[in-house]
Amino acid sequence: LERAIAERVLPDELIFIAPNRPAFYPLFGKVAPVWWIYPLWKASSDEQLALISALEERGVDWALIIEEAIDGREELRFSSTHALVWAHIQREFEELLKKTPRSDRLFHRRE
Repeated sequence: LERAIAERVLPDELIFIAPNRPAFYPLFGKVAPVWWIYPLWKASSDEQLALISALEERGVDWALIIEEAIDGREELRFSSTHALVWAHIQREFEELLKKTPRSDRLFHRRE
């Protein structure tokens, strides 16, 4: 995964990593593009729209989503807790890596 990020994401490009791997930011030599680095709970619509807005305003072109059931609980998947953000990523980004360990899914903004 580290190699895949290094090969694709330029040093000055921002990447959103969710929901539970904030340690990846320093590992990849990146800073978090938004303040919310642990989106583990079910977010309200307003919170999700604010997150989408922040991603757009900051010009985030990459997203690494770890789409796994947190603690084995399906309702804690990112796609469940942040359905609006997940739909935005699905609509505005294309998936580049589909088969990676731990259900890591790498997306790049569509041109």
